[in-house]
Amino acid sequence: MSRKIRRLRGPCLKPSVAVLIRGAPEPIVFLAALSRSMGIGHASRVQTLARECRDRGQPAIVVLKDLENLSDRLDWSGLDVRKLVSGTHWLDAVGPRRRTLVTDLPGLTADTADMARKAGFKFLVHLCVDGADQYDADLFVNASPSPLPLSPAATRISVGLQFAIIRPEMRSSRPPASWARGSIKRGLVAMGGSDSHNLASSMATSLWLSGIHPTIVAGPALSHVRLNNWRLAGFDVNSSPSGSELAVMMLKNDLVVTPGGVTSFEAMHLGTPVLCVDSGPQGWFCRNLADAGIATLVSESALNYPNALDVNRLMKTAMAGFQTVDGQGAARTLLAILELGR
Repeated sequence: MSRKIRRLRGPCLKPSVAVLIRGAPEPIVFLAALSRSMGIGHASRVQTLARECRDRGQPAIVVLKDLENLSDRLDWSGLDVRKLVSGTHWLDAVGPRRRTLVTDLPGLTADTADMARKAGFKFLVHLCVDGADQYDADLFVNASPSPLPLSPAATRISVGLQFAIIRPEMRSSRPPASWARGSIKRGLVAMGGSDSHNLASSMATSLWLSGIHPTIVAGPALSHVRLNNWRLAGFDVNSSPSGSELAVMMLKNDLVVTPGGVTSFEAMHLGTPVLCVDSGPQGWFCRNLADAGIATLVSESALNYPNALDVNRLMKTAMAGFQTVDGQGAARTLLAILELGR
């Protein structure tokens, strides 16, 4: 039997969740993964949301699938983090069965949801785009401007751009207004993960040919050979900067080129113009951001889409993104989890 799909929009939910936390609440369990191929974006969202729990007095347990020892790139201080070792099932790391499970990792299926429910979880939340059409969660947090195809088996609540989860390091660096320099001199290329399609190189070259000085943010999976080749080509390269360092870089540059996802929202929050690359599995997401007027679409081979580097257009999209991604996404997400999971 199909169930009604409910949609909650950002303005409906107030960031303050203190009124929902009484006595000794049961911990929320977070499950995330990070690797050199997928990068740290999934774990970063969970880290931010777990820190929001900590700051609001809501206990949280973070279970990490991190077999390549990348989790030290994020600040987990003050959090109950349980790293999985090879051969250990994530349920074994949770301890006594809890009520709410929040997942942010690809590859989840209906079988995964069934297993979690049989283990005692009553309320399943999913933060990742991957698996939205299969994983039977009760709450799907969708930071896209438009809803995604969802698994029909479960009640779903789709949410919008106001639920983009922004790291505290970015929120503390937010300027009073969006980018309005009037000229484009420097560009940041942040393709994340393993950059399997070598988009960072082509985007940096396109910027250079357009008279814009490029800096490449290298993901954790990139080899030293590729990094050295970029440096020999004359590009500035910064390998896996911290959140605070990345915020400084975004503010220093006049635009940020991304494949969509966490970095796009962080740049919008800081008011820096975003160019989204229409390529691969994330292409639909970039098109959605462009349709919403908060990013500019470019092709995977060059910055050859109409008006991609038009200053007035970039100022307009930067202002729209700055106003939309206000940094309260983690608080709104936690409020939705607590309200709907009771």
